[in-house]
Amino acid sequence: MAQDLLGTLSLMMELPAPSAAQTAIEKAKTADEEDFRYSQGTLYFAEIDTENYRKNL
Repeated sequence: MAQDLLGTLSLMMELPAPSAAQTAIEKAKTADEEDFRYSQGTLYFAEIDTENYRKNL
């Protein structure tokens, strides 16, 4: 489900570049947006084929 959601979002907006787990955690710890502060939660990885979503539009 996360792949479909992120794939659909990638059609409407540019997603941030992928980063290493530790880099993602550091970004979350220093985020300005309260909703983005998830550094104590579970980290999930999802592979999104954005080209495939755009092709099947």
